[in-house]
Amino acid sequence: MTRILTQPLFNFYTHHLLFSCSNRAYSNFERTNITLGNPVMIQTINHSFVVIPSMLSQTKSNSDILVGTMGLHYGLTGKTDIYGNVSYLVGTVYFNKKNVQLSGCPA
Repeated sequence: MTRILTQPLFNFYTHHLLFSCSNRAYSNFERTNITLGNPVMIQTINHSFVVIPSMLSQTKSNSDILVGTMGLHYGLTGKTDIYGNVSYLVGTVYFNKKNVQLSGCPA
């Protein structure tokens, strides 16, 4: 059976539409990591060794995450409704790495 609509789809007397965007959460995480590398061993006067790093490395990272849900509720008649929900996750991650050779140290 085919039904032809002769009235507007959003008739506010018999139909109702509700759009909701709820349960949103945002997170930002920033991290800085410093590492020492390329060690150089130097012998001291009393025949022991001292380890001196010759490379300094710095890594920065930043991440953003957004999580949420959106819902749609449409009332067809006084007793019939349609519901729908959608969840979403959006995220970005940035990295920046910088190496620095320490002066006065052999490579």
